[in-house]
Amino acid sequence: MHIVGILCYLGFAPEISILKKKGLKVDDSPHITNGLLLNLIFVMAIVFFVGVQIAVWLILMRINDFQDGFVVDFIDCVSIAPACLWIVLFSIGFLSALFGVSFSFPFSKRFLDNRVFSKFAVGFLVFAQVLAIIAAGIAFRSVKITKAASRQAAVYLLYENALYVGHDTYAVPEWIFSLGFYPIAEIANYRWGTGSASVQPLSYENLKNALKYGRLVVVASHGISGWISNGDKGYLGPADVIPLEKNKDLQFVYLAGCYSGDLRDAWEFALSPAEVKTFDRLSWIPEHVLWLWFSGPKIVAGLH
Repeated sequence: MHIVGILCYLGFAPEISILKKKGLKVDDSPHITNGLLLNLIFVMAIVFFVGVQIAVWLILMRINDFQDGFVVDFIDCVSIAPACLWIVLFSIGFLSALFGVSFSFPFSKRFLDNRVFSKFAVGFLVFAQVLAIIAAGIAFRSVKITKAASRQAAVYLLYENALYVGHDTYAVPEWIFSLGFYPIAEIANYRWGTGSASVQPLSYENLKNALKYGRLVVVASHGISGWISNGDKGYLGPADVIPLEKNKDLQFVYLAGCYSGDLRDAWEFALSPAEVKTFDRLSWIPEHVLWLWFSGPKIVAGLH
């Protein structure tokens, strides 16, 4: 077993590479170059996924009647292709280090023998690690401030934990939703005190509670023909919301579901007098993230 090699594949290749140049005697140089390349592929796979999603959103948001599910599925599959490549290469490299095999990818040494590219790779990866540490700190903080013990928060994010890729459905770590809600949660806790922000799974009971106490409610779910998905319990429509008690201070409701705008008038009536944000088209994850981090906080700052 090559401990240093294993650490290279687990993200520490930049540090080990730097220590080796400083004089540390390391015999796992093939794993160092492999690790640097795989670390780069990992980061670039994330950048590629986000970039493709944003680019597609910028295009499709201008095509209101776009409904080709095959194209959407194909784009999703293309966007995760580099991640799939990384998984295959990582498995090969990690297992080789685990079983003590000195294995080198034929293309890794070729790339990293270039001194300029090698320095760029190490510097870029260290920078990415710093960003990851900062993101981890924000994620920890976001989970802490959105786990409101009280069920009477001022702002709510209700999420359907289902990510569709092709024809498959995947769960997403719950802290991801808290991280997305972080800027709004910080402002809410500053304005109305600790426990003013809550992130909860989407259910009829949680929606009922959010509308009863919330000033702003974000419903992060899929949608179809104006209805919003309630996970494995079907769909919810305006008629399901009309009987629910509404907080007199409820001022904004964000319905992220695709084509929720097909029933815009009905939703506005059901949630009156709150302002309701709906979509007349396919809605895209990047635009929800951008709204949560930039537009949402401004709205919360202006709530009474």
